[in-house]
Amino acid sequence: MSIDETITEIVGSDKFSYLKIDNKNENEITSDDFTDNRKSAVVITKSLPKALACEICGGLIDPKSITIDHIDDKKNGGKGTVENGQIAHPYCNASYKDYLRNKNGQYDILRLI
Repeated sequence: MSIDETITEIVGSDKFSYLKIDNKNENEITSDDFTDNRKSAVVITKSLPKALACEICGGLIDPKSITIDHIDDKKNGGKGTVENGQIAHPYCNASYKDYLRNKNGQYDILRLI
């Protein structure tokens, strides 16, 4: 899902109904002040691309609930190096990645990103 599609989905959900994207052309805006809609647009467009994402499923992840996963599993000789680490949801780290792995140890086509 692209950033634009994600923004459209977020803005369209009831849970985030307070967020609005101002559809006015920037050339038509005459005020120096940010409207609530433009404030929402700034938050969404600036923070979403920089949001933490699970490197296994691609879903957004709360910084308070991350785990650091071994890319090459410990059971297969993977070391605890920075290069061998990835950010993951606890669920993805604990079980979902095993579900996604195929016989060759590669992520299957089911990967969400």
